[in-house]
Amino acid sequence: MRSFLPSRWSHSGLTRLGVMALSGALCLGVAAPAAVGVPAVPPAQDRTTSQPLCSPTLYVVDFNGSIRMASTASNVIVGSPIDIGDTPGSIVLTANQDTAYVTNNGGGISVVDLMANQVTATIADSNVPTGIAMSSDGSTVYVANTNPSSITSIDTATNVPTTTALPSIGGGYGIAASTNAPVVYMSAYSQSDQNVYVLDSATFAITETIPTGSHNKGIALSPSGQQLWVAGDSSSSINVISTTTNTIIANIPVGANPERVRFAPDGESAWVTNLGGNTVTVIDAGTLAPVATYAAGPLPFDVALSADGTRAYVSNSLSSPSSSPTGTVTVLDTTTGATVATITGLATPDNLAIGPVSCQSVDTSACKNATGPNKQACVLAQFKKMGMSTSTAKSYAFLSQFHSAQGTVNLKKIFTSCCKSKAVSTQLRKSVIAGVQASGKNLSRLSIKGLSLPGGTFNGARMASINARGTTLDGGRFVNANLSKATLVGASLKGANFQGANLGSVKAQNANFSGANFQSSQMKGSAMQGADISDANLSTSDLSGANLQGADLSNSNLQGAQLQNANLAGADLSSAKVSGATFDNTTMPDGSLCSGAACASKLSNVGPITPTR
Repeated sequence: MRSFLPSRWSHSGLTRLGVMALSGALCLGVAAPAAVGVPAVPPAQDRTTSQPLCSPTLYVVDFNGSIRMASTASNVIVGSPIDIGDTPGSIVLTANQDTAYVTNNGGGISVVDLMANQVTATIADSNVPTGIAMSSDGSTVYVANTNPSSITSIDTATNVPTTTALPSIGGGYGIAASTNAPVVYMSAYSQSDQNVYVLDSATFAITETIPTGSHNKGIALSPSGQQLWVAGDSSSSINVISTTTNTIIANIPVGANPERVRFAPDGESAWVTNLGGNTVTVIDAGTLAPVATYAAGPLPFDVALSADGTRAYVSNSLSSPSSSPTGTVTVLDTTTGATVATITGLATPDNLAIGPVSCQSVDTSACKNATGPNKQACVLAQFKKMGMSTSTAKSYAFLSQFHSAQGTVNLKKIFTSCCKSKAVSTQLRKSVIAGVQASGKNLSRLSIKGLSLPGGTFNGARMASINARGTTLDGGRFVNANLSKATLVGASLKGANFQGANLGSVKAQNANFSGANFQSSQMKGSAMQGADISDANLSTSDLSGANLQGADLSNSNLQGAQLQNANLAGADLSSAKVSGATFDNTTMPDGSLCSGAACASKLSNVGPITPTR
């Protein structure tokens, strides 16, 4: 049994055991009016009460040793718990929201992959890590340690920690990293230490000590970085500190024992959880005056605001005084303060974060028994239900069938984990999809950019305007396929067979076509600047009007090819075979225009040229 008592249970005499014996008045807070004593926040423009089918995930750090995920569309717990460690506390997400860092009061910091929903690393820290913050550039995570007092900095590139002792501080608690200066702010855990500290972010030397006259808890920087807001637990107020002068510029009364302060996305208001008052106070960030107090559940600990500002999520550490606490999250309408939902199924919810989009509304078994075209149509419908555009859904529905067939990706996992395009594509790109069989299929305007699809068969396929930027299609078979206006920029198509294919007006700058077969293909107006077309067969192909500037055509076969109005400026044609090729108003490698037999002198190290004009 760990002897250290977590700070959440020691607010002005509130202990974990004492909470169990609180009078019924504490629980009556659940049924209190939505607004207490002050008017509601003025409604924001263009707010909606409806949530999209695909909506962000609410991550709830549960004190029982896990992270729970809730859909902000359905306001219910979804998926399996992510097992963390001993009594997890604070959470911070990376800027791209694919990774979370979570402090474990019992020791260590967990690194969580939010795409896979699993812990990928545990960073050692035996000093009771409590508060956590991320540097503005995302390079460093700062952890406030309570016992013994210290700060741990973590290089996010390597996850290597460095811990610096801070014996003059009464244990680290709240922490924030400045966006305007190389400093870190920290509040102290000890009730006798009523200061906020300013630390050099490189050396962690204390540069300023700011007395507040109160035991301080959570701290937060304003969006501008010009103010530091500090929850004064023992004074039931918020101290606003100027980060320019490091002096208190306002003291704002709130409810009993404020714990956390969070800013709305637009920065116009700040939200404060009052742990001892079972309420949330809303403060106008401009006037520095409270404008509303809303009822929450018992012991409201943290609050998170939706990106559109329409919802506030409040973690309630205790739903009823019992020997087995069952916590909740209250979902508030930020305009009226009304409770629109209560998220249950939690033990002791602590800190909150809103992260990537999730989608739990699709029927993961709907396509189980479908076959052939019906299968793909069903999958397409499910992706569209996730909120994707038709074109995006079409792309992923097509690709997912090959993943499913090869067993490389669990389609159910794709459906239920995340419907954000980026996240789905991450799932689909984790493995190579070799040998795709798509002959004769309509793939027009499909996006397969960045994927790895070697050895696929696309003979006769309709692939007009397909987006294959950066895609690996080595060894693919595209005989008689229509790839007109396709985007192949930076793609790898080594050894691919395009015999008789239509590649008119393709964008293929810097693509790799080495060893490819373009015999009798139509390539009018194609943009292939800087492309590697070495050792390729381009015999009898139509390259009229093509831009081959700077392309590598060494050792290629251009016999009988049509190159009228083509641009070969700076191209490498060494050892190329050009017998029978048509040159008419062609820009040659030296930059000059040339037609007919005279063009022979413009080329070197090639075979004989026989004009066909």
